[in-house]
Amino acid sequence: MSTPCGAFVFSLDFELAWGYQHLPHAPDLRPLYRIVPQILDIFKTYDVSATWAAVGHLMLSHEQAQSEYPRIDGVPYHGEEGTEVFYAPALVQSILDCPTHQELACHSFTHAPIGSSRCPADVARQELQRCQVAGEKWGRRMESVVFPWNVVGRVDLLEECGYKCYRAENSEWYWFRQVRRFASCAPRTLPWRVAQYAIRSLRLIDELACLAPPLPRPRRLGDVWEIPHSMFFPGFSGVSSLVPADWRRRRAVVGLRRAAARKRIFGMFTHPHNLLSGTEPLLRALEGICRQAAALRDAGRLKILTMAQAREALERGEFIE
Repeated sequence: MSTPCGAFVFSLDFELAWGYQHLPHAPDLRPLYRIVPQILDIFKTYDVSATWAAVGHLMLSHEQAQSEYPRIDGVPYHGEEGTEVFYAPALVQSILDCPTHQELACHSFTHAPIGSSRCPADVARQELQRCQVAGEKWGRRMESVVFPWNVVGRVDLLEECGYKCYRAENSEWYWFRQVRRFASCAPRTLPWRVAQYAIRSLRLIDELACLAPPLPRPRRLGDVWEIPHSMFFPGFSGVSSLVPADWRRRRAVVGLRRAAARKRIFGMFTHPHNLLSGTEPLLRALEGICRQAAALRDAGRLKILTMAQAREALERGEFIE
């Protein structure tokens, strides 16, 4: 057994236009064809393996989606125009071609709220199964799941569909469970709007204070592991536009050092589209985080793991106190 140490687990919710289905307008997402390779270059430079939780449709061409995958009952089917923001096999290929291993994980097939009671169980099962099939066509058997909007539910279906771990819900102090449910699962309603304003205000306080991210313990539910979440890496939108980019780096570095000292998992996530505005300063902040993680790794104090690798380490009891 190796010497106990902490771990850095970085995941990216890779959804493009599928994540904007509930909103009246989406930003121009085409710059992601430039930004994703820039993120991968940082990972290559610092030998950082990350988890790319992809919506299943991004792994397909428009023709594949139409010919091989009939609509799932109860789930809106979008992207029939075949634009590059609904189907992105070229970006998936660039992720898998990265010299530093990148994990391909499931973010549902259509970005349906599979963890919510609003989504029928049979639909959630099909979403998980189809994403697994799409991944296998790329030569990857998926082990990890990131629930859309980070709303966790129906964990029993994960093992049934061949998955072994999932990312926990947000653990920041301002994410109250009921508020989170309103914010994520009932878009455009009055409770949703109230929750959004409340969360944004509290998040601004949290980010301006540069508070140390929490380090929750992982837990096991049956044969499926919950991989902890510690910090969201925000873009320059909403209240986060008031927070300098480097403050994100400073805060993450605090989390990395605490994880190394306490032998815990520091889980951070973002969406590639969070880097659409203020791309260059945000990429520099992300590079600074990866540089610090690499330094701690080289000192033998931290491991940089994908979600699947973290699950394997948890099974072996390698790095958690």
